[in-house]
Amino acid sequence: SGAGAAAHCLPAHQLRLPCSSLPRRSLASDCAVGSMFGFSPRPCPAAPSLKPLGLFGGLDVSQLWPLTNLVLPAWLLLALLPTWRHTPTLTLVPPFVHSVLYVAVLLSNALNSTEEDAPIDFSSFEGVTNLFKDPTVVFAGWVHYLVFDLLIGRAIVEDALSRDWTPLRHALVIVPCLFMTLMFGPTGFLLYSCIAASGLLGAKGISQRELDLRLERLKAA
Repeated sequence: SGAGAAAHCLPAHQLRLPCSSLPRRSLASDCAVGSMFGFSPRPCPAAPSLKPLGLFGGLDVSQLWPLTNLVLPAWLLLALLPTWRHTPTLTLVPPFVHSVLYVAVLLSNALNSTEEDAPIDFSSFEGVTNLFKDPTVVFAGWVHYLVFDLLIGRAIVEDALSRDWTPLRHALVIVPCLFMTLMFGPTGFLLYSCIAASGLLGAKGISQRELDLRLERLKAA
């Protein structure tokens, strides 16, 4: 009977079968099938709930996720139009917007915190791990990465332009460094630092952009 089959279900800590391996059925039928083969299906873990953010009108971080794509045009400007006079200004817009987003998300999360939320603890690996179990904190952390990765990429281009910069050198050396910075953060920074220290990019001096600006000022005067 169904009751007899249910009595043979294994305890939860002994379950081994992934929940995705069996179709959805009632608990009784799952136990009945499991008892035939000596196992019971593992319960599917519940997806973490996303807390509404009061400062965003009740939106959650999944609905704010598209805002993270603001960095992509800035990276394209650094890679394709590094000497354009508007590139330095436009590439600061996403970090500024994301910084505001970051602060607002953390503030909303703090205002909506409950006793079940993990305490803020950066002093141990376990504390940081528990903190990042909160999807809102994960989102804030990702925005954090986006801001500083882009600022590092921007600094790389600015430094390269102050050296013996050429379009070919930019395409062959700087763009790969930018890609590594976008994808792997510190790896791109380390790669560019090593290349710059080797002297392959020439010594630092007055960039062509600065020379052009000075020439424009002289003409205006």
